Formats: sequence, C-alpha cells, structure tokens
Amino acid sequence: MSDLLPPELASGAVFQDGEYAWKVAAFPSALAKASALGYACLGGQFQFRFGDGTICEFYWLAADSMGRQPGETWEEYAHRSCNEVGRKYEALANDTEFAAAAKKFESLVGNQPLSEILFFNPYFVKERNP
Repeated sequence: MSDLLPPELASGAVFQDGEYAWKVAAFPSALAKASALGYACLGGQFQFRFGDGTICEFYWLAADSMGRQPGETWEEYAHRSCNEVGRKYEALANDTEFAAAAKKFESLVGNQPLSEILFFNPYFVKERNP
C-alpha cells in the first residue's frame, strides 16, 4: 500500500514496509472508521508481527471483498466492502486456532502472548476522482 491513511484512520496501526496492520482486537474499530471516512476495504490477511520486523503472513487466511459492481456508487461500494471484510474477518478470527499456528513459528513466538503479535493487515482505498 503506497498511500498514507489519515491520522484518524491510521491511529493504533503499525506502519511497516508501506503497509498498515492493526492488532486483531483493534481492527474492527479501524474498519468502522474506514467506512465512515469513505474508504473501501479490498481485504486483508492475518499475520504475526515481531519486534525485530519479522512478519509471518497467513496468506490463506484472507478476508477479501468483491470488487465494485457496475452502477454501484463509491459510497455504496465503500460501505459494502467494509461490511464484507468485517464478516469474513470475524469468522476467521473466531474459527482459526492461532495458537496452533504459533507452534509452527515457536522460535519466533517464544513466550509472547498472541494478543501482542497477532495483527490484521488490510488494504484500504479511497475514491480517486469523486
């Protein structure tokens, strides 16, 4: 992601390598702000982020939205895309055994609580020419 998000949306996010990520507990609030600010959400992935800059992305755990439909206004698309990502995100967050996944990265995870290293990396976009 190359565009910087406004501070009210980026609040609470970690910005690394040109991408934003929120701790799992904070993402639903960021998604609601994005929708209110007129941003669409293309989707995102869960990932572990470590203090040394290492990122382990679960690319198969993606919560993506459908593209903008013909005749759909930007406002409609932004709202719908955020809702779609939110539903898929919640399902994955509730149904995925992240502790088991952490065992695959045991040397990196160590004794860190999952709540400190589990993030969601979404892609927000704003209409270019309203």
